[in-house]
This record gives sequence, structure tokens and C-alpha cells, in this order.
Amino acid sequence: MKQDQNYEKGNGGRIFLVMAVAVIVLVMLVAGVAKLADGFGKQNEEPANTPEPTISIAAMETLPQLTEAPSALPKATPEPETENAKEEQGSSLTIFKNDMEPEAVAKKVMPSVVCIQNYQTVSYGFPYGNRETVGTIELAGEGSGVILTQDGYIATNAHVIDGAELLKVMLADGEVYQAELIGSDPDTDLALVKIDAMGLDAAEIGDSDSLEIAETVMAIGNPGGSEYANSVTLGIVSAKNRQLDYIGGGYTLDMIQTDAAINPGNSGGALVNMQGEVVGICSMKYVDTRYEGLGFAISTKEAMPILNELMQYGKVVTRSGLGIEGYVFDETMAEYYGVVEGMYVSAVNNKNAGDLAVGDIITAINGEKTLTLQQLKAALKNKAPGETVDITYYRASEKKEMTTKLTLVALNAAE
Repeated sequence: MKQDQNYEKGNGGRIFLVMAVAVIVLVMLVAGVAKLADGFGKQNEEPANTPEPTISIAAMETLPQLTEAPSALPKATPEPETENAKEEQGSSLTIFKNDMEPEAVAKKVMPSVVCIQNYQTVSYGFPYGNRETVGTIELAGEGSGVILTQDGYIATNAHVIDGAELLKVMLADGEVYQAELIGSDPDTDLALVKIDAMGLDAAEIGDSDSLEIAETVMAIGNPGGSEYANSVTLGIVSAKNRQLDYIGGGYTLDMIQTDAAINPGNSGGALVNMQGEVVGICSMKYVDTRYEGLGFAISTKEAMPILNELMQYGKVVTRSGLGIEGYVFDETMAEYYGVVEGMYVSAVNNKNAGDLAVGDIITAINGEKTLTLQQLKAALKNKAPGETVDITYYRASEKKEMTTKLTLVALNAAE
């Protein structure tokens, strides 16, 4: 029995020893795992007080310069901070703050653009018999216009209404009105007509000076006339302040150049920014196989003062002139007569023309050359009636250049 008891005691000691060893091993394993986890966590933390990595200037010069993202990587387009924030990348359009979608711009402005129809008398003769020539009123041309007021004043181009014996206006919804010509200014290719209607959708006029090069613009009009009424084309502002002489008329226009398609019938229509504001009156384009996308619109900065005068007086009354009559002596004529190029004075109708006399040739105004009609009108463009200018002229009888002071007169003064 004692041996059995001793055996039982000895066996229990061994069991206790094995259990103690197991506990120690388990504790060591737990501690090791905790330490390993702690070390792994520290590897993912920013080391304290670690100095910023630096590269010397000499080393930087040896690094390859990356000018654009690798083609294999897509370029990121940052989300705009607000709904109306400017887009920097990822768009073919130049988007500015408060810009509308093109669909919204067209929906807003299209009701303010009309089709203008020019009717003139066409005569038909009969080669046989005793029948007399018969004249009928027929459609001679079509263009576009922009509604300026809710009571029916509409801006267009002077060449759209030129020679008209009857004018009709077709609204965007197809309704047709007979129109009255209020006034026309061929020098700037602007005209104003009116229809007897109320509650029209007047266009919102914008500031053409605020346009940016490459800003998106939209042309709305009737290319080809009523057959293609309410057409929209999209483009950009190619250039601003293009000084162009309208069809050799001698008056320099401040034009907006755009690649938005402008075709016959668009004349008088709207050039619109992406806020739905009219910034120009479409007027002309280069028609030549060598050119593409050269359309022009008269800026609202230039157009609106003229249209306001047409509305008030039926003509432009604040434009100044020299108060003389004359014509251009070009290089050929000047050489033939042995004089200088410039504006030959054939009559003086201004009592405040200083020493200027018939036979004199005006060569400059306030130091600006005036050898052509275009140059002369450009020199007077921003001058007010009653303003005094210095006239440089050549007097053939004395064979010398002279100067005098002249007080400008108002052209087309209101009656």
C-alpha cells in the first residue's frame, strides 16, 4: 500500500511539473505575440522627430524632368469645390463660374432670337405682246434679329433690312409679325426694327469686355433663313477687339472673332456666353477656301449705344465729323497731281474749321494719319461733337504742311 501511495504522489508531482512548464510557455508565447504586434504597429507610425528628406540642387539637376503624366496612367480630374466652380481639366469646353449647360443656354436665349424676312419688288417683263411689266413683292433675303425689349424692339444688321419694302419677323414659336424699320446705321451695320407685340422674351445683354480668349460661346440664328430657323452652333472666343472695316464702308468696328459657325442668315443673330447673355451681334464671316472658322460679331460694347440712339432718334446723332466734303487722294492720284496722299477738301461746311480751305489735303488728326477714309473715321470714332482737334494738312499752293484747329460737328444731328 505504501508503495502505491508513493507512486501516486510521485506521479502527481510529475503532472504538476508538466502543467507548470506549459503555463510558462503559454505566458512567453503571449508576451512574444504582444511584442510582435507592438513592433508591427510602430512600423506603420510616422517616426518621431524624423528629419525631412532633402535632395541637393546638384542632385536635382540630374533627375529626369517629368512634363506630363505617363500615358499608361489616367490623368486625375479633381472634383470642383462647388457646383459652379471652374473646371480645370477633362472638358473640351472652357467652363467659368456660373456657367450653364449648353442645353440650358439655348433654352434660355432661343425665344429671344427671331428670323427677319426682307421683301422687295421684283419686276417681270413680257417679251411678246402689249402686256406691261408687272412688279410683285417677293422674299429677297432672310436674316436674324435679337429681341431687346418686351414691347417689340429688335436689333439686327443693316444689310439684313437693306432695300426692304416690307419686313416680316418670325418668332421662335413660328408666329409672324409685320415689322417697322426704326433706324439703320450702315457705317456699323446695325439696324433696329419694331413689331407690335407685348410680353416678348427680351434677351439679357452681357458685358462683351468681360469675355476671355477661348471662352465658350454660342451663336443662335437662322442660317439659310427660315428653313433652318432656331439653329445653334458652339465655339470659342478666338480673339477680341478685332478692328475690321465693314465691307469697305470706312468705319472701323470692334468685333469679336469666333469659330462658332456663322452662315448667311445668321446675320443679326446672337452671340451668347455660357451665362445666357448676349455679348455680340453676329455680322460677318470670311468666305474663302483658304479660311475656316473665321466668324465675327459686333461687340455689345459698341452695338448697344448705337442701338439706343436708333431707338431714341431713329439715327446716330452723337457721331462727330469734320464738317467738310471731300474724297481720298490715293498714291496714284497724289503722284499724278504732284501732291501728297490724304483727304482732299472739296468743300468746307464748318464755320469753325480754322484755316482749312478748299484744295487742302488733310493728312492727320491729332497726330494720327488719315490717308484713307477708314483712318479718318477711326481718328474721329471716340471724339464728341464740339471737341476741338488739331488738323494737319498740305496746302498745294504753298507746297508745305500746316496745322490748324477745328471744332467737330455732329453728323446726322437730331431734327
